[in-house]
Amino acid sequence: MQLYFIRHAQSTNNARWESGEFTDNPRVSDPPLTAKGLKQAQLVAEELSKHKPDITTHFLDQQNHKGYGITHVYCSLMERAIQTGSVIAQRLGVPLTGIPDSHEVGGIYLERLVDNEPVISMEYGLSPAYLQATYPFLRLEHKINEKGWWRGGKENRDLVAERAARVIDFIRYRHGETDDRVVLITHGGFFNYLFRALCRCEMNLAADSRYPYRFMYNNCGISRFDMPDEMAQFIYHNKTDFLPADMIT
Repeated sequence: MQLYFIRHAQSTNNARWESGEFTDNPRVSDPPLTAKGLKQAQLVAEELSKHKPDITTHFLDQQNHKGYGITHVYCSLMERAIQTGSVIAQRLGVPLTGIPDSHEVGGIYLERLVDNEPVISMEYGLSPAYLQATYPFLRLEHKINEKGWWRGGKENRDLVAERAARVIDFIRYRHGETDDRVVLITHGGFFNYLFRALCRCEMNLAADSRYPYRFMYNNCGISRFDMPDEMAQFIYHNKTDFLPADMIT
């Protein structure tokens, strides 16, 4: 199996953070893509669709000069990930499957101060009815609540590493010891946990401890792992050479 992590395209929250427009452009709990984000998604879809079998390269083609040959695309159920995955899956002509466990750290929530006390909103994410109407081609790996896929509130950070391990275990169970080439549309913060789960490193560090490193991730950056068996071979991270300079965010 080859496993490709791709960070979702630029969301309205990403654009807000980059521009510093914190008042006129408030954060939302489940942001959609921007117009630039949709273009980024199209560009990464074109990159993944390239097919050049006649090129001479190393037999492992570790920079994907021959192409990617993607067979499966998964995404979280946050809207920015579904939108990115939709563009990719439809361009490649492969199914798009939603995995609730692959959401960004924290889940769907807003945090505001009320009388100087933090108050967390109770939100439930996209509902099955909305998903069916808006993304009818999206498959759900697990049944979700009628209110929405998220349970409400803010995720306890103690649970993130365990969730990342579940995602990796699912992918290994479904695609291990095959020639499948699998894409997971993920999130910048959660990738750090996925990496540790995949490489089985530092998973028991206290949730309030600060890791001495962080993997930075551009929108639509591609990271590749080859997994011939139980080993995870880290091939590259945050590949963005297919994006014009003005599309890198």
